[in-house]
Amino acid sequence: MKSYLCNPSLKIIATIMKKLLLNILVFSLLGLNSFGQTAERANSIGLVGGVSQYNGDLGQGFYGSGQANYSHIGISYSRYITSKADFSTNLTYGSLGYIENANKRFCANQIQWNAHVRLNAFNQDTHKFLPYIHGGIGFQYLQGKYTPEGTDFFVPFGTGIRYRINDLFNVQLQETFIYTDHDTRDYEARSNNDSYLMHSLSITMNFGKVKDSDNDGISDKNDKCPNTPAGVKVDINGCPLDRDGDGILDTEDKCPDVKGTIATKGCPDKDNDGIADADDKCPEVAGTLELQGCPDRDGDGITDAEDKCPDVKGLKELFGCIDTDGDGIIDPSDNCPSIAGTIKMNGCPDKDDDGVVDAEDNCPEVAGPISNKGCPELSEADIKTFNKTIKIVYFETGKDVVRKAYNGNLDKLATLLKSNRNYRIVIDGNTDNVGDATNNATLSQKRADAVKSYLVAKGVDASRMNVIGNGDSKPAAPNTTDRNKAKNRRVEFNLAK
Repeated sequence: MKSYLCNPSLKIIATIMKKLLLNILVFSLLGLNSFGQTAERANSIGLVGGVSQYNGDLGQGFYGSGQANYSHIGISYSRYITSKADFSTNLTYGSLGYIENANKRFCANQIQWNAHVRLNAFNQDTHKFLPYIHGGIGFQYLQGKYTPEGTDFFVPFGTGIRYRINDLFNVQLQETFIYTDHDTRDYEARSNNDSYLMHSLSITMNFGKVKDSDNDGISDKNDKCPNTPAGVKVDINGCPLDRDGDGILDTEDKCPDVKGTIATKGCPDKDNDGIADADDKCPEVAGTLELQGCPDRDGDGITDAEDKCPDVKGLKELFGCIDTDGDGIIDPSDNCPSIAGTIKMNGCPDKDDDGVVDAEDNCPEVAGPISNKGCPELSEADIKTFNKTIKIVYFETGKDVVRKAYNGNLDKLATLLKSNRNYRIVIDGNTDNVGDATNNATLSQKRADAVKSYLVAKGVDASRMNVIGNGDSKPAAPNTTDRNKAKNRRVEFNLAK
């Protein structure tokens, strides 16, 4: 089916328009595949091209393939009304015609204008494909060799589909049925007015100022964050990006590529202590801001890791511990935390500095060897004195009173015992065989007690003396003579440690 133009100059124009339409189509297809914001880009202009077919007294040419193509080209303008409706107008230049036979035919050049309303099937703000119907009014001027010249009024209506390529360009295919108020343009005046069918393809471009207050490339209408600071990258909703998905915008996120917390301004915080891991000296254990993220259980300002007493509030100079007795030794290392002592004795006192702490020193005022529990060993002179002058005290027959003659010896014994507190004595009371054994046992006990009482009065601790009454069971000599009996009326001392 060849193309037929009643005006030869139209062929040149048609060729140029076809090339222009093709270039615009290619250019628009290279654009971004986004929705045009029709409500904001409310106006559009376009280039229209297509073919027209006749239906009238000469015959039915709609959708027929046996006739020549009668082309038209032109321009269009449309205006957004609502999301479902547009106003559109077209101005085209082309040809119309029909050939029944060599004698019955007509051909005319056409200038056509129409205005119509398009009703869209979908919301044009959100959909790419927009089927629609349209209807309106129009005028055409026909002039040619085979038709009477004149202007006709017509009613156009039809259907079409528009595809939104991007926010600027659309491509549109439209069918328009045109019913005129004349029946003579084909030189036939019978029962039917002349009518036509226009098959049109158009490329339209949207224009109009899109309001974008924050200049982020997203119109205010679709911008969920219309006050984004200048230069900030945004998502499709116009909001600043949140690359790590932690709910903190990149503009406020100190660690935009690592998921973090609000408290740490988007940086990770493993122990949830409000201090970012990068600034946290103890990132695995919750701590305090003052100690750069390290814990301090007792609140003394010393981290638990450095605190020798993490559960007791102490002093920095004592590594977080206290020194109750003030001897310079912290309580955990002080064996005597309540009594001031020396470093040498691990915090315990040693008044005589003999290496035996006072609590264990039987002679805390006098230095002595550790082997003798801090008491001095008896000298050979002391032992000799004890054995010769102190060891025995004698009594009168039947009496338990210490004879004054022995007071001096007992005083020496008392002095010896007080100077050597590690020593104890056993006091053995004895009698001769005069009287019965029971009375003698009682008497020997009283004699030992009398000696003990004397020593206690001189300052010897009673606990250091063990008193035994032997009666007449342990004679020093046979009770055969008065002299031997005098030797048996005695109290005898024995030293012990």
